[in-house]
Amino acid sequence: MQQGISLIELLIVLAVTGILAAIAYPRYNDHLRQAARHEVVALLQDAALRLERHRLLTGQYAEGDPSLPSGNRYYSLQALREDQTFTLRARRLPTGLMAEDRCGDFELDQAGVGRNHGASDSARCWGG
Repeated sequence: MQQGISLIELLIVLAVTGILAAIAYPRYNDHLRQAARHEVVALLQDAALRLERHRLLTGQYAEGDPSLPSGNRYYSLQALREDQTFTLRARRLPTGLMAEDRCGDFELDQAGVGRNHGASDSARCWGG
């Protein structure tokens, strides 16, 4: 009568677990990167809406303080504002998950045109 598991059975379980982890971990990171991209696009759109609301109240983008978000844990947000135009830039933080992301840095202007500077493939960066 056998009690417990043998060393061979334990090694097989560890090997199978290692193979599954090697397959699952890169896919998990891809999903985290995709979620971070969606989050930064939403952040840029929120900041653009705040600037549009500010322009309705003051007649221009540049004057006053519309209290824009500063960024999130992966990107820092910078607003370049003039009287009738603005450009929002979301720059990747140098450390962390998005530092080497294929989408690069995000940019959105007052016309709603989005760009990706430093992107190797920007076809799906904006959630499309």
